[in-house]
Amino acid sequence: MQIFNLLNCRKIDETFNFFEGLSKNLIFVFVWFLIVVVQILLGQYGGVFFSCYRLGLSGVQWGICIGLGSLGLVVNVINKLLVFYILKLSD
Repeated sequence: MQIFNLLNCRKIDETFNFFEGLSKNLIFVFVWFLIVVVQILLGQYGGVFFSCYRLGLSGVQWGICIGLGSLGLVVNVINKLLVFYILKLSD
């Protein structure tokens, strides 16, 4: 969820495209990629130290993790749509 939340936090205004301007911010891309790699390593090889499954996550488990994490992107879009709809009604 943190990986997708970083993308959500990039744009807090009315724009829906959180990928806009991503290539211009190389530090963000580097940090985001580093977090992705560390999350994968901890999920696969963290084992007992990080209370993960000892044998690493299976493909289905990774799919569930990515699916649930990406729901944050959907919730963000719905939230923006609701806020703009409510603000438009109050005008």
